[in-house]
Amino acid sequence: MIPIGTKLDQITAEQLRHRLHYAPETGVFTWRTGQSNYVGKTAGWITRSRNHMGYFSITLHGKTYKAHRLAHLWMTGAFPVYQLSHKDGDCLNNKWDNLIELMPQENDRKAELTQEYLKSRVDYNSSTGIFTWKLTISDLIGKPAGNLRYTRDCPYWEIGFYGKSYMAHRLVFLYMTGSFPVNQVDHIDGNGLNNRWENLRDVTHTENRKNDKLHRHNTSGTMGVSYCKLYKKWRARIGIKGKHLGYFESKEKAISARKKAELEFGFHPNHGKR
Repeated sequence: MIPIGTKLDQITAEQLRHRLHYAPETGVFTWRTGQSNYVGKTAGWITRSRNHMGYFSITLHGKTYKAHRLAHLWMTGAFPVYQLSHKDGDCLNNKWDNLIELMPQENDRKAELTQEYLKSRVDYNSSTGIFTWKLTISDLIGKPAGNLRYTRDCPYWEIGFYGKSYMAHRLVFLYMTGSFPVNQVDHIDGNGLNNRWENLRDVTHTENRKNDKLHRHNTSGTMGVSYCKLYKKWRARIGIKGKHLGYFESKEKAISARKKAELEFGFHPNHGKR
């Protein structure tokens, strides 16, 4: 037993477990030994900085440690070799399943994501379109990778590497072909969450617009068709250089003109579907 107040260069796991108890399900350290009025109480305090809410710090034998690094020492018997990251971004959440040790390149935002590295971290099922973790904290291995990202049009999956977030549908191309898509990725069925390989295609912005979903504010049920109150007629147009197709006495005639133009300009059959 080391007397309280003795200074050490580096505390060991045995010494740590003698002084503190760590609960991995809550991420909280409590005192096991020390002054009687401290025993059983939460250990540490919050040190803050400009860049984040702060970390929990604990002083043992004259040296101050970040609590998340002590959690790694408690659970594994050694301090982390590389940077320990909080997966949810909350630096005060020291639950064991929220901590992950990152390789140096994973913290380098300028690092280039390669197919080799991607395949070392995740598996991709081309039939389901789902990425699963292959190399990460043990509790997540085999589980779906990524988070939902909501945009104005529809939600997409995104996955983080090197401290950056990537759209999962773009990662599919890197995984399957060895390079990111040159242009935009079109989800053929209009479902941004369906990342099956057969549902994705690398297209220009113009081609991508030819397979748009029906806008939620559309009231006619057909893309490019709307009622003009001024002329009291149905108007048809198509988004190729803002081409105006004309005004029509009935909605059916306006829709017919629109569909004919879609065929002429090579629109995808799924264009305008809900």
